[in-house]
Amino acid sequence: MAPPLLTIADAGVNLGDRWLLRDADLSLHAGDRLALVGPNGAGKSTLMKLLAGQGEMDEGTLWMSPGAEIAYLPQAPQIPPGMSLRALVTAGMEDAKIGHKADAMLMRMGLDPLRMSDGLSGGETRRVSLARALYTEPDILLLDEPTNHMDLPTIEWMEDMLRQHHGALLVVSHDRAFLRNLGTGIIWLHNSKLRRRDGHFDEFEAWSDGILADEAVVLHKMDRRIASETKWAREGISARRKRNQGRLRELAGMRR
Repeated sequence: MAPPLLTIADAGVNLGDRWLLRDADLSLHAGDRLALVGPNGAGKSTLMKLLAGQGEMDEGTLWMSPGAEIAYLPQAPQIPPGMSLRALVTAGMEDAKIGHKADAMLMRMGLDPLRMSDGLSGGETRRVSLARALYTEPDILLLDEPTNHMDLPTIEWMEDMLRQHHGALLVVSHDRAFLRNLGTGIIWLHNSKLRRRDGHFDEFEAWSDGILADEAVVLHKMDRRIASETKWAREGISARRKRNQGRLRELAGMRR
C-alpha cells in the first residue's frame, strides 16, 4: 500500500468532563472514499476540523504528507463579501482556462458565476464552498454534510465528481443513499475511539451491532464483578488493611 496522505495517532480531545476522542488512530490514503459515522454529539465535526488543521488535540500527533493539499467543507462555511462567485471558486489558481470549469460547476449548482458573494443564503454559501472544494482537486477532501440544500440531480452529479477524485475523501452525511453510492469504507466514531471497516456501507449495521453485543457482554461481566467487590468492601474491609486499600483502588478503577 502507498504511504498515507494524512495520519493521526493516539489523538485525544478533552472537553473537561469527558474525552470526545481518546487514543484515536486514523490514516487516509489516495483512493479512500470513507464515510465517517457516529451518533450526534460523538465528535464527527470536531474530528473533521482537527484533520483540516482547524482544531487542536490535547494529546497525540497529526502528520500530513509534504506538499499534500487539503480542502474542507464545514457545516457552516464562511466566505468573504465583495467577490464574484467565480473569483471565490478560482482564488489562487493561475491557469487561464480555469474560469470555464468554475463557471460550469457554479451553473450546475444553480448559481450565476458573475453574482457577488454579498447576501448569499446559507444554502448558496454551502454550494459555493463545495464548488471551491471540488474545483481545487485536493489530495485530501473533507466534506461535512455536503448534500444539505442540494436537489437530487445535483447530488447525483456530485457523486460522479467524487468518484473521479483520485485523492482521499472523508464524508459526514445523514444521506444514506449518498454514502451507499459513494463509499468504499467506514470510519465509526464510537465511545471516543475510531474503528475502520473497508467495504459497502450497507454492511455497517451488522458490523457495528456485533461490536456493541460484544461490549455489552464485557460490561455485564464487569457490572457483576463491581457488585461483588462492592459487597466485599461493605462487609470485610478491616482485616489486612494495606492489601484491602489496593483492592479498593482497583474497584474505583472498574467503576470509572
